[in-house]
Amino acid sequence: MFRTVLLGLGFILGASMVLPAAAESSATDHTADTSVEAARLTLQQLAGKHGDLRTFRAEYEQSRLTPLMKKPLVSTGTLFFRKKPGCLVFRSNGRKATVISIDEKRYQVYRPTRNKLEQFSVEKKEWTRAIFDTFAHRLDELEKHFDILGQEKAGTDSVRVNLKPKANGHEKTKKLLSLHLTVRVTDRVLTGVAYETSRRDRVTIRLDRVAIDAKIDAAKFEVEPKPGTQVIVHDK
Repeated sequence: MFRTVLLGLGFILGASMVLPAAAESSATDHTADTSVEAARLTLQQLAGKHGDLRTFRAEYEQSRLTPLMKKPLVSTGTLFFRKKPGCLVFRSNGRKATVISIDEKRYQVYRPTRNKLEQFSVEKKEWTRAIFDTFAHRLDELEKHFDILGQEKAGTDSVRVNLKPKANGHEKTKKLLSLHLTVRVTDRVLTGVAYETSRRDRVTIRLDRVAIDAKIDAAKFEVEPKPGTQVIVHDK
């Protein structure tokens, strides 16, 4: 479940800071052209909002529905990002609360209810760098992977920007069939995401109480297992 969050939010927040190449369209389709240009402007404004951020915090609600499920699996929590030193943490709520931490050296999963902490060494630095770059405005990399399809109204104060991964894009983007970003018009803040995977999984992520460059307690980036926790270290 949390790998889905990472895949989604990683490319989602990255795409939200991208000015991708325009999707192909007919020169006679004025409506489509206008929609693409409007979506491009929305992404430009969103890029300005996120461009030089140092920290990012938001509450999230993820809904995931697979072809084999009768009803979606819903999880909620808070994510915290710090640019230097690079660290991204997900803290989920509920009975099975979990802490996911990613820094430049380790990927950790702490499940307090199971008294278990798993630690994985990060062999490929590009993986963590790619995730951190989605918050750090690496347009040169991110714009290679998505085409703009246009935008549409989403409620009274938001628009939904529709993106499609390029056929020759990043290996991970090939796992996505479509990507939709909901942006609040009044302040150009990303408030929602929806995407469908190649396995026909449908994921919706709603972001609330977004705070950019807010002061975040350093303890939020620490994984502190309680005494007696089983620590499993995966070297590879």
